[in-house]
Amino acid sequence: MKLTFTENAMQRLGKLGMAEEISLYMSTIYGCGGPDSSMFTIRAYDTENPYYDTVLDTNFGTVRVTRDSLQQLDEDNIIDFNDSSFSFVLKSNRGLLNPNMNYENMKLKD
Repeated sequence: MKLTFTENAMQRLGKLGMAEEISLYMSTIYGCGGPDSSMFTIRAYDTENPYYDTVLDTNFGTVRVTRDSLQQLDEDNIIDFNDSSFSFVLKSNRGLLNPNMNYENMKLKD
C-alpha cells in the first residue's frame, strides 16, 4: 500500500503547523455499513491515541493508521490540497475516496 502527499498538501500542512507526527484517523458514519461509510481525517500530534497499530512510510514521513482502516484504501493513494475549496482530498486509482478531508491539530484541542 502506498500513500503519497502532493507538494501542495505538504505545504498546506506545514502552514497549518501539522508537519510532524501525522496520522490518518478513520471515523465511521453511524447507521451505514457499506464501504463508503468511513471518512478519514488527517491528524497531527495524535500521540495519545492507543488505536493506531501500524505505520505507513510516505514521502512526508511516517503516518500512523489502524490496520482496519487500510481496508478502505487502495494500493496507490494520494492526499492533495484543493486551493479552490480549501480542503484536503484523498484519491486513488478508483477515484475520490474523500473529497473533503477534515484535519485536526491535536495540540490545539485542549
